[in-house]
Amino acid sequence: MTTRNHTSPEDLRCRAVDLLPANDLLALFLLPLFLLATPGLSQVPAGPDDARLTHVEPNADPARRARRAATAYSETQDLFLVAWIADDAAFGLVDNEQEVFVAIVDSVDSTVLSPVLQVSSVGPIGDPMRAAFEVDVAWGALDDTFLVVWDADDAEFGLESNQTEVFARRVQWTPGGGWTTTPTVKLSSSAGMPPDTDRSAAQPTVAWGDDQNEWLVVWTSDNKNAALSPDEFELFARRVSSGGFAVGPDARITTLGIPGDPQSASFNPRLAYEMVSDRFFVVWRADNVGPGWVDGHYEVHGKSVAASNLADLGPTIQISAVGSTLDASFDARAPSVAISEASGAIVVVWNGNFESGAIHPDKQDIWGVALDSDGSPLGGQVRIGQMGDALDPETGGFSARVSWTPQGDQFLIAWHGNDEAFVPDGPLLVDQEIWSRSIRISAESAVGPLIRISNMGGTSPFPASFDASDAAIATGSEGRLLVVWQGDDDEDGLVDDETEIFGELVRGNWIFVDGFESGSVAAWSP
Repeated sequence: MTTRNHTSPEDLRCRAVDLLPANDLLALFLLPLFLLATPGLSQVPAGPDDARLTHVEPNADPARRARRAATAYSETQDLFLVAWIADDAAFGLVDNEQEVFVAIVDSVDSTVLSPVLQVSSVGPIGDPMRAAFEVDVAWGALDDTFLVVWDADDAEFGLESNQTEVFARRVQWTPGGGWTTTPTVKLSSSAGMPPDTDRSAAQPTVAWGDDQNEWLVVWTSDNKNAALSPDEFELFARRVSSGGFAVGPDARITTLGIPGDPQSASFNPRLAYEMVSDRFFVVWRADNVGPGWVDGHYEVHGKSVAASNLADLGPTIQISAVGSTLDASFDARAPSVAISEASGAIVVVWNGNFESGAIHPDKQDIWGVALDSDGSPLGGQVRIGQMGDALDPETGGFSARVSWTPQGDQFLIAWHGNDEAFVPDGPLLVDQEIWSRSIRISAESAVGPLIRISNMGGTSPFPASFDASDAAIATGSEGRLLVVWQGDDDEDGLVDDETEIFGELVRGNWIFVDGFESGSVAAWSP
C-alpha cells in the first residue's frame, strides 16, 4: 500500500415534456423546441466549479495524466470515493506505467479529504509495458467499504505484457484511521490450459447487492475455459464477498454471439442492482448476434441475473434499435444503466447514430429508453442529448452515464460532447465539455433541459484544445450528485493534453412547475 498526501485547491428546476418515440419524426423535431422553451434547470453547485481532484506529478507535463475516473458514495460516512488511472511520478512510476489510485472527496464542498492511495501494483516499478487500463468502484453497505476493480497485465500474477485479466481490491477509509485494504484478488482466468496468452479479460464493472451483502463484477472475455474462439467475446461475472474475496468460480452470463465466430462480440458491460427481487440488470453492446446481422453493427442488449447464483431471470432483450442490422455504419456504444429504488423503473442510455432522414447518419448523440421492472419498454427510444442540430454531425454526445436519485425519483445523465447553440451570444462552442439532463420515469415521464457541467479552458472564447471527457456519476444524500471526469484545463499550471480528474457536486430540488406537478398528463404533450 502506497500513500501520499495530496491536497485539492479549490434547485434543480425543470419543466418537463413527454418521452417521445424515436421513430416519430415530428417528435424528433418538437422535443428540442420544448426543451429550449422550458425554464432553466437551476443547478446549484455544492462545491467549486471544476474542482481539481488529482495532482499527477510532475505538473505541466502532458505526458503524465490521470484518466478513466469512477466514483461511488458511502451512505455511512456521507463521503465519495473517486478512482482513476495515472502514471504518477510521485509514486515512482515512469511515463505510461499506469496504476489505479483512489481518494476520498467531501460531499459538501468536493475537497479531497484523504491521502491518495495506490490500489494496484501491476509492476515491476519502472516498467512502462505494464499498465492498468479500466477502473470501476462500488460501495458496500455491510462494512462501509469500497470494491475497486480494474483490468491489467499484472506481472505479479504471471501475466505476459498485454495479457489482461480482471482484478479487485477492497479498500476502506476511516477518518483518523486512514486507509485499510485487503489483498488484490484475481477474478478472471481467460488463458485456459495450456495457457493462451492472446486471450484476455477486460472492461470490468461492479455493483453491490444488498440482500446477499456481496458485490458482482462483470467483464468481457474470449475465455478459453468457456470454449470460446480467440476474439469471440462474451460476458462473465463473479461474486465478491463483503470481505473482498471471490465467491465461487467465474460464470459466463451471455450466449449472444454465433458459437465459434470471432466476429461475434459483447463489450462494455454495465450493471445495476434491484433489491426487491434481489437481481442485477446487466447491459452491454453486441454485434453479429445471429443471422441477419453484419459484423460491426452494435446494439445495446440487457438481461437480469439472480444475485444469489447468477442464474438467468429472463431472456436477453435487445434494448436499442439504431438502424438496420445489415448496416455496420449504424451502431450503439457505451451503454449505462440505473434502477429506481422507488418504482423499479430501469433507464438505459447509450451514444450512437440513428438511421432516420431527420438525423444526419454520422451524428453521434445520447439516446435512452425506459423499461419497467421486468424489462418491458415503457416507451420508445429518446434522443436525450439534443446536442446541436440533428443534421449537424460536427456536434454530438458520447459516453453517457446515468445515476438514480431519490430526490423526486429522478435520473441524472451525464456525458461529454459539444453543442454550438448553448451560448446564444457567444462564439461557437467547439471544445468537448460535460453535459447533463434529468429524467423522471413515472406516470408522466419527463426530460429536463440541457445543463453544462464542466468549463475546461475558461469561457469566451472556447478553446478547442481544452476538453472534458468520460464522465462518471454517483448519487449522495440530500439530492447531491458528484459528477467526475478527465479533462485538460488552462488553470493551476496545467498545459494542453495534461489531463487530470475534475469533479462538480450538483444539488437540486427537482421541482416541476407551471401545472406539470398536478398529476395530470394534459400539459405534457404538444
